[in-house]
Amino acid sequence: MFTYNIVDGLEASDYSWRKVKPRKMASSAVATGETETLNFTGSTQAMKSLAAVYLNEGSETLQVSCQVSRQEADMATLQVTRTWFATGGSADEEPEDPENPGSPSTPSAGAAGSSESTPTRTISYSDVQEPILTHPLVQACGFAAKSPQMMALRMFSKGADLEQTFSWTVSQNEVNVYTVGHWLENWPDEVVALVGAQEFYLDQLITVSDKYEIPVDEGMPDFGQYPRIESPKFAPGLTGGRNWLFLGGEVTVEGERIMVTKNYKSSGAGGWNPACYAAE
Repeated sequence: MFTYNIVDGLEASDYSWRKVKPRKMASSAVATGETETLNFTGSTQAMKSLAAVYLNEGSETLQVSCQVSRQEADMATLQVTRTWFATGGSADEEPEDPENPGSPSTPSAGAAGSSESTPTRTISYSDVQEPILTHPLVQACGFAAKSPQMMALRMFSKGADLEQTFSWTVSQNEVNVYTVGHWLENWPDEVVALVGAQEFYLDQLITVSDKYEIPVDEGMPDFGQYPRIESPKFAPGLTGGRNWLFLGGEVTVEGERIMVTKNYKSSGAGGWNPACYAAE
């Protein structure tokens, strides 16, 4: 749905897009009673691209509904609803695992948020400015931070020309003088071109918040030491050596229920420094 200002013809900031796949389930398909809802936040284009990924999951036993709603500054929310169906049998029956006859292929997922294995999950995407020397192309070359190759590239990124020199201690009694250009020859041309063109680049960080209920008789949970390097269950995939940091969370007592929220953040290229954070 598009809305236009009658006076000046400018497109309004509100925008909504929705798609369901499959649009109509087969007449023999019976709803199992199991649904799942996921919420995401990011740019409008990123949310529509993510919606396309989820819509491809649609099948004769799974209907996927995606709705993108845009707000100010081209930020949008995506709500994904999965609804499961059974075909050729009772909706209460679960398919048999062929490798383990007589038992269901998977345990019942349960309602979203009812347990740690079926949390209500919120995933947010944000842009962050990173130093160009942390770019995956640079990190993939494998030179140590304290190496003449990295020193030359660092100076070049700050505007040094190829003839500028620097001293490098080889041993207690030997100090060599090198030009920046001498050590830049060790770097691929594409890396030198990249570093020479810009000092920073935009990367994308992902935050994940999982909320779920725990039995009252388990008492208040102990999050242990955090922040710590740890992946959320069913974590979204990361590239470029990135990993996850557990940031703690909160516990809310709602009458007879205890609700737990755990928060995670993805790293930049190369991952969180294990010297700073404990590992899982």
